[in-house]
Amino acid sequence: KKKQSPSNQKEHKKALDRGNDYLALYQKLFYQIKKINNNSQFNIYAEINPWQEKKILALAKKAFSECLIETKIILDLRQETRLIIFRVKR
Repeated sequence: KKKQSPSNQKEHKKALDRGNDYLALYQKLFYQIKKINNNSQFNIYAEINPWQEKKILALAKKAFSECLIETKIILDLRQETRLIIFRVKR
């Protein structure tokens, strides 16, 4: 079992551990944003567990393949990835 960082020890278990369906949820979110957002530029903030980083980045690149995507990674106190900011430009 993975050791939880101090920043998420008090968070609700369901919010932190969605099993493998977290990818489907992020994929659905990205495609919904793509469908309804007509802005030429927008940001998406994704709070994640560190082990999700590569998969979430790949999903965003696939969902917004025709767009320029800049990413900024925010680390937590343990220097692990906690937040990804996607700046999407059409």
